[in-house]
Amino acid sequence: MGEQTAHIWSSVDTPEDPSDTDVIEQEVTQTTIHTGGSIGFEEHCLKLKELTGEDPSFIDLYYKTHLTAKSKKIYFGGDKEAPVDFVNETSRVAIESYNKALSQKYGDDPT
Repeated sequence: MGEQTAHIWSSVDTPEDPSDTDVIEQEVTQTTIHTGGSIGFEEHCLKLKELTGEDPSFIDLYYKTHLTAKSKKIYFGGDKEAPVDFVNETSRVAIESYNKALSQKYGDDPT
């Protein structure tokens, strides 16, 4: 899961005009701020597996690295239906876009 996730998050379209690279660098810097610190996705996956006893979903991994500390306690404490707060607006918008794309592709049925 870690390699797949890292590939998804690191895929940034490169501009054809080299003068646009500063914009890409700015976007990457803004979107990589999260609460994961220097811990890699693989280690987050292992820790979540120890905590829950099963392989973490993409959403669990995303929430582990993008929720506020208070929201993590609530979510990983078992209340997965509670409203959550993200560390920044970009994190919230990214997951909403992801969920919207899944709904458009597969419908609203989560199975």
